[in-house]
Amino acid sequence: MNISVGNQLFIFAACGVCGVVIAFVFDVFRIIRRFIRTSVAAAMVQDAVYWIIAVAVFFIFIQGLNSGELRLFEFLALLAGTFFYFMLISALVIKISIFIISFIIKIVTAVLKVALWPVIFVFKLIGKPLFIVFTIGKRKGSKIIRKISQDLLSFNKFRKRI
Repeated sequence: MNISVGNQLFIFAACGVCGVVIAFVFDVFRIIRRFIRTSVAAAMVQDAVYWIIAVAVFFIFIQGLNSGELRLFEFLALLAGTFFYFMLISALVIKISIFIISFIIKIVTAVLKVALWPVIFVFKLIGKPLFIVFTIGKRKGSKIIRKISQDLLSFNKFRKRI
């Protein structure tokens, strides 16, 4: 099928934008990994999910844009868009995102500290007396449990004699 040069330029530019979007999604995964530590196996699963999503998005994009016709210049545009994003924009996006997320975490932490201050104060106020009561109760309780178990043991010995 023949495509005009103008249409090819539009497809090239659109595939470049698609590359930028796919690279941005990869940066989102990287930012999430900075704040949520995962194991190596979980990271491998996340990478596999990312690539499945990236390939599916690209091929759905090509299907809607160019009736599913794959051409070399589409892949080159995708790579060029990804390269452009990683060389020029990625570091800035990650720094700004980490700054914003860290700022939000600090605000939420401060709000929670203020909101939970009365609960912490009450816990500190009654915590030591309760600790003393529980430790005394634990010592006395263990003596009582030992006495009951000895009585039961002696009762079992008595029952066996009968």
